[in-house]
Amino acid sequence: MRKGLVLVLAAVLVVAFAAPAMADLKVTGFYRAKAMYSNFFNMSSASPVQRKHDDSSAYTEQRMRIKFDMGTEVARAILHLESDMNWGQTGNAGSSNAGAGRNSGGALSADAVQLETKEAYVWFRVPDTSFTSTVGMQMVSDHYAGIFANNARMTSIFVNGQFEPVKVTLGWGKLFENNPSRTDDVDMYLASAQFAPSKDMNVGVNFYYLNDQSGRAQGGSFNGSPWSIGANQGMGIGLNHRKVNLYMPGVNFAMNAGSAKISAFGFYQFGRASSLSDGLDSFDVRAWALDLRGDLKVGPGNIFVEGFYLSGDDQSKRPAGARSDYRSPITLGNYTGGLANGNSSFTRTRMYFLFGFDGQNVNQCIIGCTNNVLGQSYGNNGNGLWHVASGYSQKFTEKLKGEFNIGYAEAAASNRVAGVHSRGIGLETNVRADYNVSKGLDLSLAFSYLNAGGYLMNAQNSGAKEDLQRNYYMLFARLNYAF
Repeated sequence: MRKGLVLVLAAVLVVAFAAPAMADLKVTGFYRAKAMYSNFFNMSSASPVQRKHDDSSAYTEQRMRIKFDMGTEVARAILHLESDMNWGQTGNAGSSNAGAGRNSGGALSADAVQLETKEAYVWFRVPDTSFTSTVGMQMVSDHYAGIFANNARMTSIFVNGQFEPVKVTLGWGKLFENNPSRTDDVDMYLASAQFAPSKDMNVGVNFYYLNDQSGRAQGGSFNGSPWSIGANQGMGIGLNHRKVNLYMPGVNFAMNAGSAKISAFGFYQFGRASSLSDGLDSFDVRAWALDLRGDLKVGPGNIFVEGFYLSGDDQSKRPAGARSDYRSPITLGNYTGGLANGNSSFTRTRMYFLFGFDGQNVNQCIIGCTNNVLGQSYGNNGNGLWHVASGYSQKFTEKLKGEFNIGYAEAAASNRVAGVHSRGIGLETNVRADYNVSKGLDLSLAFSYLNAGGYLMNAQNSGAKEDLQRNYYMLFARLNYAF
């Protein structure tokens, strides 16, 4: 008996020491805690307070992500997990913390299960070729700074090939599977070629295709949850028994010129939303977007200037039955399935109020984030959007750096018939300081101020007009450890 145990132990030790030779394991991730104080949101309703005498809200949230990457040089498996919560928040209305769901579980006796799966896929090299492929649940981002898709988690297959100086990507994603026995799903297809004529220049040509058959689903829902695109305008793309074929060609460009970098992108959307039911109108989709950005090193710091424009239209000008074109870009932020997923996200101008930069599980902003005012899609419910911003950042010491940013956003069009004559969303200014405590550990302090425009105030028009708040502030401290 003892001899047998010794043999088993020896076998286990052999396997344990041989495992690193067969496959390696990489573990990366971060822990982040953030204490927030702001008068922007009423925490109970996830909409702007906008009343002059309401108290400011304060909360502390935390998030931890851990990514396991295991395998060999020819095949690897990736599992990406997340746990996040508000401190003191229970999963249920009562005092018990049991049964905590997503973004909760921080109350006393916090031992509830709320682990999220962010990614679960396999990467592998295609034998005897220069191609690689990823298959499974993965984060997908676009070529347009996240306006169409940014870390959108979808079950998908992507194939990548490199033929110097060109990189090619082909992909298919299943956004929604309704009834498996019916054609009532949403699929996305992608073809992209990135051409690098030199190390300082890249030119990309991309084509996205969205095939939305979900209008065939009974009641306009998926898995029992209602959802829509542009529902605030009564358009109902993907809802009310319409099917949508959306085509999206586009280009992206980047060039380094000494201490300056210039980048730009643009895309055009066209397609048809066809009625699947009597009494509903069919209409065309005609929309476009442009962006231009410059980054320049100035003395000890760096400055950027950026602006984008997304087309839009006053959809209220025409009766519902007479509407024809949908003139604002459709993004994956429209496809939330009645849930708060934030599938598109523009963050590189570092706007906290306008677009939700550095958001966590609470993630509150005006447009393009989970708890939003105007929607999760930058198409702004058909009204479109334009934005200009600039910022300066500098490293003062080896451990301390700071930045200042300012940005303005406005709807491309407003619903004048509905009484919205202003297109102004808001002007934001913010400052931030980051201090490196030790390797991987950083402490950040930030303050942001927003002067709200008439378009934003009208979106939250409850209460007397004279009682609406126009000035918002946000102050937070964040501790981040990356490993």
